[in-house]
Amino acid sequence: GALDDLRRRGFLRPRRGGGGDDAYWFAVPQGGDFARDVLAGREALLSSLQRAKYKEVDVSRSVPSLERSPLGQAFHVRDLVGRGDADLLERPAGRFLRLRRR
Repeated sequence: GALDDLRRRGFLRPRRGGGGDDAYWFAVPQGGDFARDVLAGREALLSSLQRAKYKEVDVSRSVPSLERSPLGQAFHVRDLVGRGDADLLERPAGRFLRLRRR
């Protein structure tokens, strides 16, 4: 049934060393790659913000440090806003991401 499908897709991994035959770890296939990409994009965008004169970047245009990110610029912008590290501002000149002061 459903558990067999989760095992086959790699989301349930057998637990070794105790817990019995029905003990499993929940896993996310390629989760390490995703975490690496999130952290690399976060660092790149934070670095761009810290180097900018007014600690803000125009995200209505492409941010050069994120051009090679497999997750895309919009993902990293939402990540920083969601974490509370930056604010997204709508202005006549475009959308700006501003670093929050701590």
